[in-house]
Amino acid sequence: MGNTIFEHHAVRFDFENKIIKLMKTGSFNPDSSWKMLDMTINDHGIPFIEATVSVSGEKKIPLHVYIDSASREALELLVRPDQKITLPENLETRYLGRGLSGDVTGLFGRVVMLQLGSFMLKDVPTTFPKAEIRSRQPRADVIICNNTLLRFRVVFDFSGEKLYLKPNSLFSKHF
Repeated sequence: MGNTIFEHHAVRFDFENKIIKLMKTGSFNPDSSWKMLDMTINDHGIPFIEATVSVSGEKKIPLHVYIDSASREALELLVRPDQKITLPENLETRYLGRGLSGDVTGLFGRVVMLQLGSFMLKDVPTTFPKAEIRSRQPRADVIICNNTLLRFRVVFDFSGEKLYLKPNSLFSKHF
């Protein structure tokens, strides 16, 4: 299930209750407890947002991020020659799974901080797969995955190009 269905709706993910709700476009009226992030949809229907990462405690680095709700990871920083980040020390090599492009291996570690709008997540488990193996999205720096998303109630407003986040009871739980 993806853009073929989602692009015509506002889509609400309630990970705590294991519910995905398709809503009529324009019907979601968030109260002040929801935070809105601008979202763009690329030609392949993939939602992108901007986020900030501090890999090893250095300054925060703004990154172009897409969302992959099919991955069970928390965060995937794509390794490529022109990457904006410096890899942390003490990474371990790990089999990361099998995707549409085949087996994916890469490095595993943690980043000090991931910031989504005003929300800050700390000590985030992160994989560092090679971009050419993991992703075909040329401008992507990072992929945000389900182990991050499940800490929020999430609404994708595809037609309005907005992403709404509201922390749930898992938000402050350690990864």
